[in-house]
Amino acid sequence: MEHHFLRHGGVIPSNFVLLAALAVQTHKIRLGTGAVILPFNDPVRVAEQGAMVDCLSNGRLELGVGRGVQKLEFDAFGVPMDEARARLEEGVEIVKKCWTQEEVEYQGRFRRFGPIRVYPKPVQKPHPPIWVACFLTRESFEWTAEHGYNLLYVAYHVDPEVARERIGWYVRALE
Repeated sequence: MEHHFLRHGGVIPSNFVLLAALAVQTHKIRLGTGAVILPFNDPVRVAEQGAMVDCLSNGRLELGVGRGVQKLEFDAFGVPMDEARARLEEGVEIVKKCWTQEEVEYQGRFRRFGPIRVYPKPVQKPHPPIWVACFLTRESFEWTAEHGYNLLYVAYHVDPEVARERIGWYVRALE
């Protein structure tokens, strides 16, 4: 999990640096980010770096993304916490477009660019699997399921009944 300025969850300021090193030392295991915090990262660069790891690993990347939860990190990067969900959703859309379109133009709330050509493209088609970290809100679990993304959920912070309820939001939204 990407974190800055804290030891909470591990000390990994860049998932892609770590995964690039692992990509050249391994041959079979899947390599996943657990997760890239999209509100703190430019989605075009996430697409480029993710595709590079996918190429180095011959198609073994699993992209996990999240919106972030630590106020200290938001404050340090100058990102309002109340924009986190919108930045995550827009960021995932941009990453997918960069991975699947030859030329990309985008006009969103937080990013405007193009037309540009993003290289490299990932080995996996149409793109590497996307996992979305969800923790608290029903909207996050439902949005993740409705868009066909995999659920990245860490349940050790809650009672088993709460975890079952939250995972149930995702499962019911898949239906």
